[in-house]
Amino acid sequence: MSQPHASPPSPPTCSQPQTPLSKRLSKRPSASHTIESSFGFTLIELLVSLSIVAVLAGVAVPTLAHMRTEQRINAAANAMRDSIDMAKSQALRLAQTIVIAPAGCAAQDTSSLAVLLTAPTHQLGQTSRWRCGWVVVADTNHNGQADINDGLLRHVAGLKGVAIRNNVADDLLRVAPSGVVSPMQSMHFCPAANAQWVGYARKLVVAISGRIRTESLRNDDSCAAA
Repeated sequence: MSQPHASPPSPPTCSQPQTPLSKRLSKRPSASHTIESSFGFTLIELLVSLSIVAVLAGVAVPTLAHMRTEQRINAAANAMRDSIDMAKSQALRLAQTIVIAPAGCAAQDTSSLAVLLTAPTHQLGQTSRWRCGWVVVADTNHNGQADINDGLLRHVAGLKGVAIRNNVADDLLRVAPSGVVSPMQSMHFCPAANAQWVGYARKLVVAISGRIRTESLRNDDSCAAA
């Protein structure tokens, strides 16, 4: 006698209802929302950053101005020292007196002594005749002065922001073939009136023997009228 077939068991049913796919996707954070919440500055952070930048700029700008003024003064002092050394060597080689004299301010043709020796005008309270540079000439007519009949050896243009003054009435340096320099003097290289910093100066002390001593000065009183 045949037995009836048993029906297969029914699959278990989940007790919790299934959430639609559209609702599950809607609960995920969007990419734009995630990016917006991860980047950006608040107003307080921005103000603090700007304050730091302003402080750093206030410190850096004066420092750069000081460095630029010092570099120009040092360059002018070194150029004068090089010119004196050259004058001593040329005086010995040529057996002639070499003269270092102030140059004119309107010199365009740097090969013409007639132009280079045009006396600089005194303007804006300037008392130094050296501010436009100087010339080194061979005193071929043996008059102890720099004039258009002499031989030009070098022309050095003045540097903006640098004033040069010496402590003698004669604005000349003469180097004899024997190496004797006259007149003995001190030359001060100072910040000009329009310089951004006035707390630094250089001094060249020129001895009769031709020996040069260089000094760095701070708040030099002799620069007050430069």
